Amino acid sequence: MPIRAVCACGKVYVFKDKVAGLKAKCPACGGVVDIPTERRKSWTGRIVVAAVVVGLLVALGFAYHFGYLGGHSPTVVPSAAVSTVPRPDPAGPAATVVAIVKGEDPAATVPQALALVGGLGPIIKDGQTVVIKPNLVTPEKAGQPGLMTDVRVVEAVVKEIQKTATCRIIIAEGCAAKDGKTTMDAFAQNGYADLARRYSLELKDLNADQRRTVRIPGLMGRPEYQMPETIMRCDVLIDMPVMKTHTLATVTLGIKNLFGLMTVPKMEFHGPTLDQTLVDIVRMRPPDLVVVDGLTGTEGNGPLHGTPVRMDLVLAGRNVLAVDSVAAAVMGFDPKSINHLAIAEANGVGTNDLARITVVGSPIDQVRREFVKPQRETP
Repeated sequence: MPIRAVCACGKVYVFKDKVAGLKAKCPACGGVVDIPTERRKSWTGRIVVAAVVVGLLVALGFAYHFGYLGGHSPTVVPSAAVSTVPRPDPAGPAATVVAIVKGEDPAATVPQALALVGGLGPIIKDGQTVVIKPNLVTPEKAGQPGLMTDVRVVEAVVKEIQKTATCRIIIAEGCAAKDGKTTMDAFAQNGYADLARRYSLELKDLNADQRRTVRIPGLMGRPEYQMPETIMRCDVLIDMPVMKTHTLATVTLGIKNLFGLMTVPKMEFHGPTLDQTLVDIVRMRPPDLVVVDGLTGTEGNGPLHGTPVRMDLVLAGRNVLAVDSVAAAVMGFDPKSINHLAIAEANGVGTNDLARITVVGSPIDQVRREFVKPQRETP
């Protein structure tokens, strides 16, 4: 049965019942129209007739624009992904615990770090889909130390997942690729194709993934984004960045690693609102776990033109802002001075106040190294 909905601007629309409970964009004012879950009852016969006439006239153009008359699915505005993992309060005790473990062998340090933050048991269950998002940057820089997430760190995480539960594991990335190369080349060049064969994993190029329109309240960089379905549908998202400096974002850690979710060409997002865009992304799909590869980082004019730095560290935590703040401090930065971390804190992602974060394992002071600062560029 048809469902009648009224926009805040006064425009009346009639929808098919298959989109009941969703949201749609009003072509008149650009606002969001809430589609009721059931058809509302008529007030009077005269009002119904008038509403239907007006609604049909307006809805013809609306339906054509959104696909009801064009032979394709209607474009509705879904909410952000809802993880099946109980996510801790961003300001609560579980979210503000960050582990630092020092050692050369990630097969030993990764399990230690995960155990210090409560293990994978509270996060991963049988039958779930787990997506691991490493940072592979570009196929053109394969083998450059401190640039890509070390496949050994990812392997250690995969082993812990498979010890915890029987689930589908996808390694997903969207590289800044050119000259005919793709993310799949980066997977092959950095040992991920071999890893996938050995552990029966799936590899996903997010640049070629199906997309959904996501629009949530408070977006700052853009009014809406095209987000990859693989990320939005997964039960568990594990964010695995490398400890690096960045000439545009100062540091590139867990939040900046999610930039790989953006559509190509990705440089379109490297504008004046880059920091706001980074926070938009993490608000649309916060990771459920962050594991930072700090075996070898990058200082100076990273990520592409920096200098490798041997650190022999692994960091882990449930809240991406808390982890990024601790990692930034380890690199010699004040997390409150990094713009996208400050914006994330102001928008409820978590805390960047080190006094409110519990560091377990090695203390920050024992592992801190003053990274050479990047020559900051204007986005």
